[in-house]
Amino acid sequence: MTTKSTAVIDQTIHAAAIAKGFFDATVVTQTVQDRFGALDVGSWFVLSVKRSVGDEWELLGRRRTQGELIQLLRA
Repeated sequence: MTTKSTAVIDQTIHAAAIAKGFFDATVVTQTVQDRFGALDVGSWFVLSVKRSVGDEWELLGRRRTQGELIQLLRA
């Protein structure tokens, strides 16, 4: 499994997270390599948030598309 940071935070997802009440949000692309028994092979968008200024990053969700992350925030 590898994780690669995107150069620019997707502004729509970031804005939706801020509107939901989070202090900050970031999206990275994660690639899960093919291996025996792996069911989650492929690329994923991973959303992490901070609830307030001094908090650590917290994993909020991992979805196949950025649109699915937006839906996660709007639920």
